[in-house]
Amino acid sequence: MCAHGCSLIGGGWCEGVISDEFSFLLLLPPLGLSCTQVLENKPEFKEYLNNPTVSRDGKVAAVEEMFGVSGKGKGKKISPVTQNLVVAMAGNNRVGDAGKVADAYVQLMKAKRGETDAIITSAAALDAKQLAFITDILKKQAGGKNVSITTQVNPEIVGGLQLQIGDQFLDLSVKSRIQTLSATLQAS
Repeated sequence: MCAHGCSLIGGGWCEGVISDEFSFLLLLPPLGLSCTQVLENKPEFKEYLNNPTVSRDGKVAAVEEMFGVSGKGKGKKISPVTQNLVVAMAGNNRVGDAGKVADAYVQLMKAKRGETDAIITSAAALDAKQLAFITDILKKQAGGKNVSITTQVNPEIVGGLQLQIGDQFLDLSVKSRIQTLSATLQAS
């Protein structure tokens, strides 16, 4: 992990790029929206950048053209900080890690804003009133932090909820209760 708490792959690049809060705030949106989309939508471009026989200068020129930095593209699409990151990653054959780097920055931004992630899994979709009630409880559990909620539907839990907030997991599902009762009965 880097000093910012990122994962190893994303973290190494994170440490090399984030020198202050301003560059940290500028980097995420362009990296998350432009760079990863271009690399996913243009596999031949990603392959070109990962090709070890292509010179660093060739990769830099390709990145500048693709993202509109050199004036040849359709307008500037990324910030200079993001451009430098993508060029450095391309020059080191690490473009394939762009998604991991973007994920690391998302984690950093959430930590900087005092946010935590929560996942609510239910057997059926929750209505707005139920979701608001559970969200209030999760915010209290998170100690007043902002909570970023993701909902999932999994009919296999039969009923109830499974809640994950940060690294804590609470299983209030009917499925887990049935399994517990079944284990108790088999042990008797």
